[in-house]
Amino acid sequence: MTSLEELAKKLNVSRATLDRVIHDRPGVKKETKELILKRINEIGYKPNSAGKALALQKKLNFGIILSSDLTPEDNTLFSLILEGMQLCIERLQNRGVNFIIRRMTTGRAEDQVKAIDEFIKMGVTGIAICPEGERKKEIPAAVQRAREKGIIVTCYFNHIEADFNYFVGSDSAKEGRVAVDLLEKFMHGAGEVALFSGFLHNTVHQTRIASAVSKIHEYDNLRIVANVSGNYTENIAYNSCLEIIRNHPDVKGIIASCGGIAGIVTALKECNQFDKVKVIFFDFTTKAEIFVMEGLVDALIGVDLIKLGYCTIKSLYELAIYGFANEIETTMPMLVKTKESL
Repeated sequence: MTSLEELAKKLNVSRATLDRVIHDRPGVKKETKELILKRINEIGYKPNSAGKALALQKKLNFGIILSSDLTPEDNTLFSLILEGMQLCIERLQNRGVNFIIRRMTTGRAEDQVKAIDEFIKMGVTGIAICPEGERKKEIPAAVQRAREKGIIVTCYFNHIEADFNYFVGSDSAKEGRVAVDLLEKFMHGAGEVALFSGFLHNTVHQTRIASAVSKIHEYDNLRIVANVSGNYTENIAYNSCLEIIRNHPDVKGIIASCGGIAGIVTALKECNQFDKVKVIFFDFTTKAEIFVMEGLVDALIGVDLIKLGYCTIKSLYELAIYGFANEIETTMPMLVKTKESL
């Protein structure tokens, strides 16, 4: 097994610098740290994780904060993420690793902050969190408190500005741009477009739609006639879609990143618009995939949510054992699903 001294020689850096990078300690410039981690990944260096875990005498404890699914029960996203987390947890438990899951039910930032502070008091090794809630300033402060105690904090799916060790998720802005390019082709290059998003404080929803707006403006023959937020329930989304169709009967395209997608589908059904309107949704929930298979939605854009959950737990473990995580595994590849691919 390659020692730190041998690895430092291969990388042409001092052992002290390498030690700081691997254990995420201060004193190394960000650019230098990123370059060293990249080269470590390229070399394929990994310490003896089983031996180190044994040396820790089963002291690895991780706190998992699972965000709330405030959308209809049959369109849940975090249940799929949890499924992936549990797959990884089962594989790590025989290495003496303990996991404590706190499932949120309110969508309030203060409840997540309470969970973080609870984990800090427990002295956990690491915390995984998908930030939610309008009072976002409280979460970065709680993350900072955890980091000051030497706790690893990984952010998954929904990203905000905070001092996280790592982010496991996708490029939401890219997803929004791809949705527009795809819709433009479905619409044969011209027509009116309506946009739907969910919670204002959901970074993923808002980033996708904001990116879509910018991309639409690059096309001369696409025009936004509505951009409605807050569509987190079927009833709200249903009423939003009905109003748009009544006010803009010539709408030819819909892009929606929200929880109430079934409401949009119901409204389009009632108005007999499916032959006329092309529809793109985000996230591979069970309900969304059924809509695609039934021909009610033209395409879905998102990531493998089960894999995202799995890699969230895996990255926490790797950060605790190695000091770095596999960047390839934590950057979720964007996927597009259509009726033919399901």
